[in-house]
Amino acid sequence: QYQWTRLGTFRLYDTSDDGRPMYRQDPEDNYLYYLDYLGVWYVNDIPLENMGGLINWGDAWCASDIQEQWSFYRYGDGEVNDWEVDPTLKVSCGEVKQTTTTRKPTTTSTHTPNPNTEPCSWGSACDNCSVWSEMNGMRYCCA
Repeated sequence: QYQWTRLGTFRLYDTSDDGRPMYRQDPEDNYLYYLDYLGVWYVNDIPLENMGGLINWGDAWCASDIQEQWSFYRYGDGEVNDWEVDPTLKVSCGEVKQTTTTRKPTTTSTHTPNPNTEPCSWGSACDNCSVWSEMNGMRYCCA
Protein backbone atom coordinates (compact mmCIF):
# COMPACT_ATOMS: atom_id res chain seq x y z
CA GLN A 1 0.00 0.00 0.00
CA TYR A 2 2.79 2.46 0.84
CA GLN A 3 5.80 1.52 -1.27
CA TRP A 4 4.49 -1.00 -3.81
CA THR A 5 6.19 0.80 -6.73
CA ARG A 6 9.54 -0.02 -5.14
CA LEU A 7 8.98 -3.79 -5.48
CA GLY A 8 9.97 -5.74 -8.55
CA THR A 9 12.93 -6.99 -10.53
CA PHE A 10 16.21 -5.10 -10.33
CA ARG A 11 19.20 -5.61 -12.63
CA LEU A 12 22.87 -4.78 -12.07
CA TYR A 13 23.30 -1.11 -12.98
CA ASP A 14 26.64 0.19 -11.71
CA THR A 15 28.91 0.13 -8.68
CA SER A 16 28.99 2.65 -5.85
CA ASP A 17 32.13 4.50 -4.73
CA ASP A 18 32.94 1.71 -2.27
CA GLY A 19 32.63 -0.90 -5.04
CA ARG A 20 29.30 -2.44 -4.01
CA PRO A 21 26.84 -3.34 -6.74
CA MET A 22 23.97 -0.95 -7.52
CA TYR A 23 20.78 -2.19 -9.17
CA ARG A 24 18.12 -0.50 -11.31
CA GLN A 25 14.49 -1.62 -11.29
CA ASP A 26 13.13 -3.00 -14.54
CA PRO A 27 10.94 -1.38 -15.94
CA GLU A 28 10.49 1.36 -13.29
CA ASP A 29 13.06 3.94 -12.24
CA ASN A 30 14.01 2.87 -8.73
CA TYR A 31 17.48 1.92 -7.56
CA LEU A 32 18.76 -0.48 -4.92
CA TYR A 33 22.04 0.81 -3.49
CA TYR A 34 24.22 0.92 -0.37
CA LEU A 35 25.23 4.21 1.28
CA ASP A 36 28.61 3.46 2.85
CA TYR A 37 28.75 6.57 5.04
CA LEU A 38 25.40 5.66 6.66
CA GLY A 39 25.70 1.89 6.50
CA VAL A 40 22.25 1.33 4.93
CA TRP A 41 20.73 -0.18 1.80
CA TYR A 42 17.99 1.92 0.19
CA VAL A 43 15.46 1.55 -2.62
CA ASN A 44 14.78 5.00 -4.06
CA ASP A 45 14.22 6.74 -7.39
CA ILE A 46 17.44 8.78 -7.13
CA PRO A 47 20.60 6.66 -6.82
CA LEU A 48 22.92 7.30 -3.86
CA GLU A 49 20.50 9.76 -2.22
CA ASN A 50 20.07 9.66 1.57
CA MET A 51 16.39 8.68 1.48
CA GLY A 52 14.16 6.02 0.06
CA GLY A 53 10.95 4.08 0.42
CA LEU A 54 12.64 0.87 1.56
CA ILE A 55 15.63 0.59 3.89
CA ASN A 56 17.83 -2.10 5.38
CA TRP A 57 20.48 -1.53 8.06
CA GLY A 58 22.48 -4.61 7.09
CA ASP A 59 26.01 -4.12 5.79
CA ALA A 60 26.29 -7.14 3.50
CA TRP A 61 28.50 -6.55 0.48
CA CYS A 62 25.79 -7.78 -1.90
CA ALA A 63 22.06 -7.10 -1.44
CA SER A 64 21.17 -10.79 -1.74
CA ASP A 65 23.38 -11.54 1.31
CA ILE A 66 21.45 -9.23 3.66
CA GLN A 67 20.26 -11.08 6.76
CA GLU A 68 18.47 -8.18 8.51
CA GLN A 69 14.79 -7.43 7.88
CA TRP A 70 13.74 -4.71 5.44
CA SER A 71 11.55 -1.78 6.45
CA PHE A 72 9.24 0.44 4.42
CA TYR A 73 8.32 4.05 5.05
CA ARG A 74 4.71 4.65 6.19
CA TYR A 75 3.48 8.11 5.34
CA GLY A 76 0.28 10.12 4.87
CA ASP A 77 -2.45 11.76 6.89
CA GLY A 78 -2.96 9.97 10.18
CA GLU A 79 0.09 7.77 9.62
CA VAL A 80 3.18 7.30 11.75
CA ASN A 81 5.51 8.80 9.10
CA ASP A 82 8.22 6.39 10.13
CA TRP A 83 9.86 3.09 9.17
CA GLU A 84 7.99 -0.16 9.73
CA VAL A 85 9.58 -3.61 9.52
CA ASP A 86 8.12 -5.95 6.89
CA PRO A 87 9.44 -9.50 7.39
CA THR A 88 8.08 -10.55 3.98
CA LEU A 89 10.41 -8.23 2.02
CA LYS A 90 13.38 -10.17 0.63
CA VAL A 91 16.13 -9.66 -1.93
CA SER A 92 17.24 -12.67 -3.91
CA CYS A 93 19.36 -13.19 -6.97
CA GLY A 94 17.97 -15.19 -9.84
CA GLU A 95 19.88 -16.80 -12.61
CA VAL A 96 20.30 -15.01 -15.91
CA LYS A 97 17.98 -16.61 -18.44
CA GLN A 98 18.57 -16.74 -22.15
CA THR A 99 15.71 -15.30 -24.14
CA THR A 100 14.37 -16.57 -27.41
CA THR A 101 12.37 -14.38 -29.73
CA THR A 102 9.60 -15.95 -31.76
CA ARG A 103 7.12 -14.36 -34.11
CA LYS A 104 3.46 -15.12 -34.10
CA PRO A 105 1.20 -14.56 -37.10
CA THR A 106 -0.50 -11.17 -37.01
CA THR A 107 -4.14 -11.31 -36.02
CA THR A 108 -6.79 -8.70 -35.43
CA SER A 109 -9.14 -8.92 -32.52
CA THR A 110 -11.57 -6.73 -30.66
CA HIS A 111 -11.47 -6.66 -26.89
CA THR A 112 -14.23 -5.24 -24.76
CA PRO A 113 -13.10 -4.70 -21.16
CA ASN A 114 -15.18 -6.36 -18.50
CA PRO A 115 -16.84 -3.54 -16.51
CA ASN A 116 -16.85 -5.71 -13.37
CA THR A 117 -13.08 -6.26 -13.20
CA GLU A 118 -11.04 -5.22 -10.19
CA PRO A 119 -8.78 -2.18 -10.66
CA CYS A 120 -5.81 -4.28 -9.52
CA SER A 121 -5.00 -7.80 -10.61
CA TRP A 122 -2.25 -10.41 -10.63
CA GLY A 123 -0.79 -13.30 -12.58
CA SER A 124 -1.48 -13.68 -16.29
CA ALA A 125 -3.94 -10.75 -16.20
CA CYS A 126 -0.83 -8.54 -15.99
CA ASP A 127 0.91 -9.96 -19.08
CA ASN A 128 0.12 -6.91 -21.22
CA CYS A 129 0.45 -4.27 -18.47
CA SER A 130 3.25 -1.75 -18.79
CA VAL A 131 3.34 -1.07 -15.03
CA TRP A 132 3.64 -3.98 -12.61
CA SER A 133 5.48 -5.24 -9.55
CA GLU A 134 6.55 -8.74 -8.68
CA MET A 135 6.71 -10.34 -5.27
CA ASN A 136 7.50 -13.99 -4.47
CA GLY A 137 7.25 -14.84 -8.17
CA MET A 138 3.75 -13.35 -8.58
CA ARG A 139 3.24 -10.32 -10.85
CA TYR A 140 0.78 -7.62 -9.66
CA CYS A 141 -0.62 -4.74 -11.70
CA CYS A 142 -3.27 -2.04 -11.51
CA ALA A 143 -5.43 -0.59 -14.26
